Amino acid sequence: MICKTIDRPTRAQLHRILDAVIDLNNSGNATFVKTFGHTGQFDIEVFSGEWEREKNGIKYEIHMAGNGSATQAEKLADTLEDTLEKIAPTK
Repeated sequence: MICKTIDRPTRAQLHRILDAVIDLNNSGNATFVKTFGHTGQFDIEVFSGEWEREKNGIKYEIHMAGNGSATQAEKLADTLEDTLEKIAPTK
């Protein structure tokens, strides 16, 4: 699927997702975000503490285009914000 636009409700949730990822990174955790603009897919990986080759991170994948994308994005934003509270409660 070629992604031409991401609707406003989904974009708002994407901003929440990116804010949470930045906060996780700023609190001493390694975070990685990959975007695939042609499909509207975002891959996010969070490592507790610093990245290490042998360490497994928590991986999230979301498609930001299509039916239900705003709801999926909202759930992911909630999950990342909850993860931030657990990993770095002094937000």
